[in-house]
Amino acid sequence: MRSGGGCFWAVALALALVGSVVPAAAASARPVTVPAVLTAESPPGAVPAPAVVPAAAALAVSWSAPSSGGAATSYDVELQPGAAVRPVTGTSTVLRGLANATQHQVRVRAVNAAGAGPWSPAVSGMPNGCAGTPFSDVAPDHPFCAQIGWMAGQGISTGTTMPDGSVEYRPALAVSRQAMAPFIFRTKGSPEFAAPTTSPFADVPTSHPFFQEIAWMRARGISTGTAQPTGEPLYKPTDPVSRQAMAPFLYRAAGSPPFTAPTVPSFADVATGHPFFREIEWMRASGISTGTAQPTGQPLYKPVDPVSRQAMAAFLNRFDAMGFAAPVTPIQIGTTALADGTAGLPYLQPMDVTGGFAPRTWTATGLPAGLALSAEGVLDGTPTAVGTADVSITVTDAAGARESRTLPLVVPDTLPAECVTTACSLVTSNGATVELPASAVVAIGRDAAGAVSTVEISTAPPAVDSIVVVAPTPDAPSGLTARVDSVTVGPGGTATLGVTPGTPADAYAQGTVKSDAAPAPDTSASTSNALATSSLSCSNGVSSSLNGLTVTPDLTPSMAAIWKHPVAGVGGFYVGPGGLELMQFDLTGTLTADLGVTVSGTSTCELKLPEVRQIVPAGSLGAIVLVVTPTLTLEVTGKVDSARRPP
Repeated sequence: MRSGGGCFWAVALALALVGSVVPAAAASARPVTVPAVLTAESPPGAVPAPAVVPAAAALAVSWSAPSSGGAATSYDVELQPGAAVRPVTGTSTVLRGLANATQHQVRVRAVNAAGAGPWSPAVSGMPNGCAGTPFSDVAPDHPFCAQIGWMAGQGISTGTTMPDGSVEYRPALAVSRQAMAPFIFRTKGSPEFAAPTTSPFADVPTSHPFFQEIAWMRARGISTGTAQPTGEPLYKPTDPVSRQAMAPFLYRAAGSPPFTAPTVPSFADVATGHPFFREIEWMRASGISTGTAQPTGQPLYKPVDPVSRQAMAAFLNRFDAMGFAAPVTPIQIGTTALADGTAGLPYLQPMDVTGGFAPRTWTATGLPAGLALSAEGVLDGTPTAVGTADVSITVTDAAGARESRTLPLVVPDTLPAECVTTACSLVTSNGATVELPASAVVAIGRDAAGAVSTVEISTAPPAVDSIVVVAPTPDAPSGLTARVDSVTVGPGGTATLGVTPGTPADAYAQGTVKSDAAPAPDTSASTSNALATSSLSCSNGVSSSLNGLTVTPDLTPSMAAIWKHPVAGVGGFYVGPGGLELMQFDLTGTLTADLGVTVSGTSTCELKLPEVRQIVPAGSLGAIVLVVTPTLTLEVTGKVDSARRPP
């Protein structure tokens, strides 16, 4: 994020946590890292006139951040002629694949979530000359010298060796479909590819000199060929490549990136009904093709004309300059297993995916009753019955690529029927348990280490070796389970118990406790000391300061615990195996942070927010105190100087 000053940021952190805590005690704090969603209140101001430095077939462009308005998250760079707009995340870029000795104009505008700011003044620049090529028929003043030289330098084209030893590029010749395949294959970096043993095209034998590249085109969906009534399709290798066919070839080679075609055609000779209208418009929007200018009106694309070798050089050079030559990582589901669930308890598991184009959409079939997979890839809900389901999960990216995976989801256990749909507390006393209400507690004493050592009560004291279960009090917000070691009777009907803290299993031979009730909102993080209890640190040695901070939590916790001993004893001593079978807590909701920060440059900053406490009623166990310490990560792309909005 970037701001020239005076900008206020509202940050919402969404929490969805599942973990384990220690029963009847305060859970230890642990860091929770949450990605921040930043929204600026206003679009950025105007970008100053950019600096444009000519280079061979290129213009190097740099600019400064706007000094007003909201912070910029990216920039649009427009190049004329052609009106091609390129998104850029930094404050500089190189526009490559330009015609030498041709005047261009460049302007820049800043963009954030609230919209785009005004365009900067346009600045002119003319790419300088070409140093030459290894081809005898492409002179330094050739209009495509730089692009053809790039083809040679990248090993994409080696030309044709003549009898006199010279090498010709033959720029005006049409590109055949068989030559196009290695051109695109090499532009994509000659990716590793094992050609099949049988040809996917009826007219391309495995002995063809470009069989590997043509088979790669088919395997990657770049070319499907021409279908025949029977048998494999035809590739027609010796046919010239038309300009209208070149558009879908390059679009698919780029990975079929998300693109919405305009409603008004950019070329006078390519109507919206053209079968390749979308791909041709993508060529224009990406700056790969600007068409042929006319005295008036829109340029011509000349879709049925063959692509010349010199035009092919320009197309591929611009294709590379726009980053489309980089390998596209296939979309792949990273989730390899689904966690077990418990009928009657909340379930949460986010899906993992790599590759493809955002946004990605998730679907699933075969889910257990009570569970659902959101379009964003979060599997949640509450299973209602035990069993095993084979869940088929599918993710589809913005380009239509998809992957599916089938994973088992096991729900081996269920809560008792009384607890499946509502809060419950089902416990079996061990026979030596005494429950003390909060009203019976006069005071709680602690030793030097902070552990509870005494409990003063106003009721008849329990016997030594009894197990007392004390309800939550201000001095013990989670309640207390403890063994009575001594009893001292005091004046006025009071007694002081010397105690050793224990566990719920000491008091109850078995039990199931579930809390669904939403407690009162916790405001511990909204206090005036939020700034004092937070810290901001940035990478790359960048200086930073926190100018103001208010954090407002809106969280809903819940918990469930199951434990049992098959053979109960006396006074908390048991015979046989057993113990805690399940302890689960869920914490969902949001933390809203109003903050102002100053950061001196590009870096990754970590803002440690105040800890947030939530008390969850736990039936006979008393309560559980959940403590989380959220951490907000800020990706800063330039200088930030923003002030928190006044209260």
